[in-house]
Amino acid sequence: MILWIAYQGAGGSDVADDIHQIVRGAAGKVNVFRAVNGGWLVDTDESPGQWLDKFDDVIKGKDKVLVTKLQRGAGAVNMTEATDWLKEHRESF
Repeated sequence: MILWIAYQGAGGSDVADDIHQIVRGAAGKVNVFRAVNGGWLVDTDESPGQWLDKFDDVIKGKDKVLVTKLQRGAGAVNMTEATDWLKEHRESF
């Protein structure tokens, strides 16, 4: 499945790069696309809850993390690189 992972730091906190390293380490370079600074597309067999657990050590205070399954046809993106990445991973939808 394709997951959308979004992060927003609270009160000056910004651990987006730490989360990026966790995501790349867990999913591998090929199965991750960093769409925006705090947003990733991930091709994985693990549930959103399992992914959320991976960030326990870096999330601070009121930081916000969203992990949700991306549904086919449920969104649009104006970035060619993201569209190309999703086309390559379309079997995961």
